[in-house]
Amino acid sequence: MELRLKPSERNQYELKGILIKGDSVKTWLPELQRMKLDYRQVSLYPVPGSVPNTLWACLVLFRQAPDPALIGKNEWCQQLSSSFFIAERSQVFPAMTVPEMEQLFKDAVWLMHPETGLIALTEVLPLKQLLVLPEKAPVDPVTPMQSFIPSEIKSFQLAPVKAEEALQKLEESFPKTEKMEDKPLSLLEKARLSFYKALFTKPGLTGKSAGESDPETPREESAFGNLVNFITQPFMKGGKDFSDRVEPDLEELQRRNQKQIDKLLDMLKNNPEEALKYAIPLDQEGSSRGTNKGSLDLSQRRTDFSLFSNSGRIGGGGGGSVDIGEHFYTLEQQYRQTAEQLIRNGNFEKAAFIYMKLLKLPRVAAQTLEEGKYYADAASIYLKFANDKHKAAECYEKGNLHANAIELYKELKNYERVGDLYILMNQKKEAEKYYEITADNLIQSNQYISASTVYRNKMGDAPRANNLLLKGWRENKDGAGCLKVYFTQVPDPDKLGEELQQLYQHDVNKHNQLQFLQVLKSDSLKLPELEEQKREMAFEIIADGIHHNPSLVKELHFFNPENKGLPKDTSRFVIGQAKSQRKGNKQ
Repeated sequence: MELRLKPSERNQYELKGILIKGDSVKTWLPELQRMKLDYRQVSLYPVPGSVPNTLWACLVLFRQAPDPALIGKNEWCQQLSSSFFIAERSQVFPAMTVPEMEQLFKDAVWLMHPETGLIALTEVLPLKQLLVLPEKAPVDPVTPMQSFIPSEIKSFQLAPVKAEEALQKLEESFPKTEKMEDKPLSLLEKARLSFYKALFTKPGLTGKSAGESDPETPREESAFGNLVNFITQPFMKGGKDFSDRVEPDLEELQRRNQKQIDKLLDMLKNNPEEALKYAIPLDQEGSSRGTNKGSLDLSQRRTDFSLFSNSGRIGGGGGGSVDIGEHFYTLEQQYRQTAEQLIRNGNFEKAAFIYMKLLKLPRVAAQTLEEGKYYADAASIYLKFANDKHKAAECYEKGNLHANAIELYKELKNYERVGDLYILMNQKKEAEKYYEITADNLIQSNQYISASTVYRNKMGDAPRANNLLLKGWRENKDGAGCLKVYFTQVPDPDKLGEELQQLYQHDVNKHNQLQFLQVLKSDSLKLPELEEQKREMAFEIIADGIHHNPSLVKELHFFNPENKGLPKDTSRFVIGQAKSQRKGNKQ
């Protein structure tokens, strides 16, 4: 007799073993510890590999089953007899009785797995002999007064923080403004530059290098310039207009003003952290904020260099603005490149400063801080400047600030997530309250399957989940879907057959029998033991509805795959019924 393993949709036998893959005890022991299995209460059988003198895994047989949630990447094994184990979600073919297996598989523990085949495990790993416990070091604990030592730590979280406190802490980490050692334009020179600019519509500077004029683009006088020339004409000598006389002075002032930008750009490339002390915040209108109108002065960028002003606006700075023309785009591009370089260097806070204060992009600043794992700071920006409570809650959750996250999820009415966080905080009663709200909301919106998942997986109430699925079937709230899920929760094939028969007798009628027919075709009932039972039910449903719906006869194909002539017979039947109907209509 040749034994084979065939895939199965479900486990048909009890799960009494665990397979830990790995080639050494050093791999197996941490997994035992993670699954909270006492090494004194288990038996380990090394499983040889396909290459001689190698190990592939170990089979763990236990007295008390571990929590299924702790199994992780390890595999369950089904126990078919006292000493015969097979891989989970598989079945042996041909089928054997328990006495037959007891007779065949004795004098050893036998494992049958798709990767190893059938193998006898004759040696138990002597764990006690292999373990060498370290010597206990002398410890002199110091216990604080008026305190207690918990016997078990059940949850870990950070104390709640206010958004304002997180923002204030973030401000303190940014560089402070300093005065650049360069002679800036005086107040009189700034006023003169502003006046000169008003005389012309085109300043005549290319911006490619400081102080260069563009000969291809001659200056054009503005309406104001024409008026000034007309008024001053009687006082001018040599045939020159007033605008011609002041043009050299304008170029020199522009050169000095442009020099400040060039110096900043060069510093941003070579020493970005130093350059942040003098950087110019940009408005989306193409201007710089925080200086007097008329010129750029890197020594007077702002009164403070915090990320947020006292008024709560993004950035800070004084009144007025400076039109920096095409240099806006040059600065913007350089700011972005500098921020990207800072991120590559791991300096996420200063990169966030550039996005927040200089580029006025609070969401990008928050994303940068989130990437750098400054979760509280990122959440504060999402909350205060991007008005994104969902992202703020996610950041609080990532940062173990569960109390902050819970408050936001409550506002967002994401009660399932609230329950999840209360579970992490070991507050089961509070969690169940919000899981209950979640399930009620799902039921009100006719999402019975999702509600049953909350009962089963979140609250551990399988009977209530199953009753809700049956209610969904009876009330036709995604009835077929509810019934398919219900059948997947019955692990024993014999019990499943009984449930199927009970439902068919008491809960299937003319209104839902076609849906039940589709349930019979689902994978949740795809077991060899149920094939005959399903076939009889399907025949009864088809026979009952075939007079009203002749095409229903085609469903016979699914339940009789071995009958090769059935497709032709059903096609002839459908065509014949159609002809008869047409004749009846003519008469």
